[in-house]
Formats: sequence, C-alpha cells, structure tokens
Amino acid sequence: MTCHCTTGHFPQVSVHHAGKNIGDHGNVFAGDAGEGVNVRWISASNLLVEIVYKQASSPLPATTNFDGVTIDFSRR
Repeated sequence: MTCHCTTGHFPQVSVHHAGKNIGDHGNVFAGDAGEGVNVRWISASNLLVEIVYKQASSPLPATTNFDGVTIDFSRR
C-alpha cells in the first residue's frame, strides 16, 4: 500500500490472512517519502521485499517472520 500526505508517498507492506482487514499486527515495512518497494512471493511461505531507498546508507530491516511467513528484505 502507498499512503499519501502533503509531503509525498510513503510505501508500507503488511501481511495478513486473506479476507482480514489491516490491523495493528502484520505491518512489516514502513518507508519514507520517495522510497519504493517491489514485493513478490518466493514460495507459499516466503515473501521478498525489495526496497528502493532514497539514501544508499539506509540499513535493511532484518529478516522476520509473521504468522509462519518468512519475510526477507533486499535493495533494489
């Protein structure tokens, strides 16, 4: 999802079960204005989040797990 406010677009990635609303749990990435993401399923239980950072020095989030889904991060 991309949120927009007066300062630009902010990418966010949330993982939740099909048919469930986005809630307080499952948000795995929230970027800054001007950043981008490309998200793809590697397998039924592995999600890859490729991040386009504004600043090359920004650290990648650590690999995490949400409800049995492994979420890996890489730079794009």
